[in-house]
Amino acid sequence: MVTETWLQVTLSLAFAGTALSSVAAAAASRRITEVIGHVLHIGMSLDMIAMCWPWWMTVPAWPQGAFFAAATVWFLARIGVRVRRRDIDLSTLMHHGTHVIMMATMLWMVVAMHEMPAGMPADAPMDHTAGHAHTAMAASTALTGSVLTALLIASCAVFCLDAARRRSADRLFPCANAVMCAGMTAMCWPMIGA
Repeated sequence: MVTETWLQVTLSLAFAGTALSSVAAAAASRRITEVIGHVLHIGMSLDMIAMCWPWWMTVPAWPQGAFFAAATVWFLARIGVRVRRRDIDLSTLMHHGTHVIMMATMLWMVVAMHEMPAGMPADAPMDHTAGHAHTAMAASTALTGSVLTALLIASCAVFCLDAARRRSADRLFPCANAVMCAGMTAMCWPMIGA
């Protein structure tokens, strides 16, 4: 992932901000489905803070993978319910779709990082002298990561546009999601970038 201390600290602070935003959104939510979505985002933010640091590799992969697989299914199910009710438009589809992308990317990150070769330390520099982590990835893993990272960038743009069209008082949630997407992109890029 990232090895520069300044970037680890900066991203940790950004993800702490997204966690606090989700806590505030959960507290203000009136429906249980909204609360669940925000709680899933709190979990994502906390895991992203941990991913910034080398000790994250000591955290078992399976509970994280199970959490993010369930979160991905949750947001897919939210889309499915809206489609079944015929209560979906492009805006709603894009909104829930971006959350699917974020959770699926988290799942990919957990799997991809734990597939790194046994001899490569978690905090190994990702440069040409130490070798890129993506060179050890299966081609399908690297391709999947590239597609998900591109979708994260698109999701960031969707959230920025959403924030721009809202009143100032309503911009926190889309801005926090844009920050999450940008931070996740910064974390994925060293894994797949050349």
